[in-house]
Amino acid sequence: MLRKDFHDRELSTREIISEGTSLFLRDIKKMAALWLTIWIPVEIIVALVTAFISVDKQIYFQIQLFFSIVFGIITTMAVPFLIEKDIQNEPTNFMEALRTSLLNWVYGLLTFFITAFVYVFQTLFLVIPVKFLWKITGRSWWKTTGLLILFLIFCFLPPYPGTVVLWVIPAFYIMVKLVFVFNAVILRGERYLGAVKYSWRLTDYRWWQTALFLLIMLAIGSIATLLQLMFNHVFYEALLTLPVFGKISNSCFNLLRDFVGIYMLSLLALLFLNRDYNPPETKEKPEPAGEEFPAPVETIKENKQEEN
Repeated sequence: MLRKDFHDRELSTREIISEGTSLFLRDIKKMAALWLTIWIPVEIIVALVTAFISVDKQIYFQIQLFFSIVFGIITTMAVPFLIEKDIQNEPTNFMEALRTSLLNWVYGLLTFFITAFVYVFQTLFLVIPVKFLWKITGRSWWKTTGLLILFLIFCFLPPYPGTVVLWVIPAFYIMVKLVFVFNAVILRGERYLGAVKYSWRLTDYRWWQTALFLLIMLAIGSIATLLQLMFNHVFYEALLTLPVFGKISNSCFNLLRDFVGIYMLSLLALLFLNRDYNPPETKEKPEPAGEEFPAPVETIKENKQEEN
């Protein structure tokens, strides 16, 4: 059962993970059915394409990447739909989530490309560092340009601190700001730049909390890969002598990775919904009520003359 104050306050990372895990386990059958409906056709399509058309490994990976992006977007939008319906106590099946996601997959795909463009543009052209330098230098073009040139010089000097300051840190900053894009598309009907702005707004004054959440998600997402590396190291000889054993183990770890990914999507959807119900508070000071303003001097003089 979802906690009663979910809609009333912003939950901590620990609370989001706890509630999200409960929701995921409760909807595990729907998630499994969704995965089977989406990813088994992908594997069949890729197998048929490569079986009837002789392609090299590079083209094969490109075909696989294309279908992974398209169907990955469908999954990324279908999971939040299930989570929101569960929170609203409106039971739905996985086919309804799949249908809704398929109706919006074109918007999701175009939003994906627009988001990628925004990400690359702002990272490549140093938009975030320039804004930051412009602010800390008191809106001085000369100081901003000087510091920017200084960092660019550092980019070519080991251990390359300028590269970290100008590209690595801003890239992670932008990635955190754009984390809710697909949730905004499927759950709030936002399109293209509207979804980008929606995600950007939800992370205002909450960037550090969101970044911590993403780092925890990346750590969880790497569990399956680490287990596979350890497994391959322990059973290295068996994998070489028994190719079938290697294929079965790879399939099992791929399945584990997929379900860990769906679990992460569930947590991210829950975080989005909690943030959306509790929008960020602006740091602007509220204006005092009208009666608290002192009366103008002219008004005071006029009142005194009328009394006399």
